[in-house]
Amino acid sequence: MATLRDIRRRIRSIGNTSQITRAMELVAASRMRRAQQQLAATRPYAEKIRELLAGLTGQISGDEDSVPHPLLEQRPIQRSVVIVFTTDRGLCGALNSNLVRRTLQLAREARAQGRELDIVTIGRKGPQRLRNEPVQVVSQFHDIGYQPALDDTADIARFAIESYLERTYDEVRFLYPRFVSMLRQEPTDYTLLPIAPPAETADADDGAAERSRRDISLIYEPSAPEVLAQLLPRYVGVVVYETILESLASELSARMVAMRNATENATELLRDLQLNYNKARQAAITREMIDVTSGMLTA
Repeated sequence: MATLRDIRRRIRSIGNTSQITRAMELVAASRMRRAQQQLAATRPYAEKIRELLAGLTGQISGDEDSVPHPLLEQRPIQRSVVIVFTTDRGLCGALNSNLVRRTLQLAREARAQGRELDIVTIGRKGPQRLRNEPVQVVSQFHDIGYQPALDDTADIARFAIESYLERTYDEVRFLYPRFVSMLRQEPTDYTLLPIAPPAETADADDGAAERSRRDISLIYEPSAPEVLAQLLPRYVGVVVYETILESLASELSARMVAMRNATENATELLRDLQLNYNKARQAAITREMIDVTSGMLTA
């Protein structure tokens, strides 16, 4: 049976832990709000560049003499790479575990189809979780930070573009935790390269951009293919940056919820320990009174 000293020591230890988890919850909440603000500020620029890209691809596709840009080229998929967005730090619930589980599922599907699949990880937790799994991690990126700028993600975009243009891979895919709500982050994968024209994936309810492209005929100088060649790498960079911000918002919300649950569990455990401490202290006092009374009676 635990002594009073042992119970006091546990109460003090759990109390310190609850203070740490409470502080981590507040820090995660503050960083998550900043990440969401960055994501909201990036979306108007991303939507405009998608609209411009849709207009360019539509105009070039209508020209029989034009040659598609290599980043738009569809070719048979023999070898692909999945860029997995994990976290640099832990204590964020099942976020990384769900991503690893989805990564292994994609690897099994690729083997079943007779395709080669390589893995590139963003964050330090990815290589740690995939170290003993039957997948090949060919490259790693980490230490991006919680307030990244567009230049901080340029290396990832450059790796994706060069790997596709050099035909190292026939397909480049992203796997990241999509922020649905404070309590829900879904592992989501999509094809980054080859680029699908935004007009093909546009929301049917959002017809403003389609109407503007139909009503206004734009003239691009020096030419639409040259503008497209400059725009596509920037488009890839914006998509990478958006995905990074989405991943950060998911990580911070998951950490905030995990730390809140840890604080609540610690508080509940402290109540139980305090109750046990009071019972043990009362039992010790009762034994002392019995000893004193027995001594007086025998004297």
